[in-house]
Amino acid sequence: TARIKDHGSILVHGAGGGVGTALLDLGKLNDLTMFGTGSAAKRDVIESYGGRAIDYRTEDFEAIVKNELPKGLDAAYDPIGAETWKGSNRVLKKGGILVVYGLMAPFKQGKSILGMIPNFLTLTWLIVKPGRRAKFFAVNPVKQRQHYYEDMKTLVDLLKAKKINPLVGKVVPLGEAAEAHKILFDAEVPGNIVLDCS
Repeated sequence: TARIKDHGSILVHGAGGGVGTALLDLGKLNDLTMFGTGSAAKRDVIESYGGRAIDYRTEDFEAIVKNELPKGLDAAYDPIGAETWKGSNRVLKKGGILVVYGLMAPFKQGKSILGMIPNFLTLTWLIVKPGRRAKFFAVNPVKQRQHYYEDMKTLVDLLKAKKINPLVGKVVPLGEAAEAHKILFDAEVPGNIVLDCS
């Protein structure tokens, strides 16, 4: 989606989670300059994947990125919600892209679909606003079957070659899938939650 070239620069929100660590892991392959927001408990994980860790509770990611990379970033990956989308957009360079792939904050606040309308309006504004780009990304294996399988093959090949190292934070039996969702929702552990189907 973002088409970041080697030696580019990115910001990853939720960088200690499954998607976040995957983005950092892939970014390392392309020698990217990477910033990652997360809790203090996940600082070591973010840094082990090559990210400049930013504690979202006590640090201002906008100020840090602007101070360390004044020209701005090539891309920001943001699953949080409207408030961080605005800040993520502001730290992009001209022509940079904001990739939105979730709505964690509104879901955690228990908002209904109607309650999420301000988020959708913000995203619409960021998409049409000139200077920088914004896009909502979602994986749809049915509609994007060919691309999905090509991407999965690439990832499996990288894994076989030991070029990527997915972080498994916790393995949960399939019968406890509801508990796995709770752990994921609460962001209790770093990395991925794996369901054991054996």
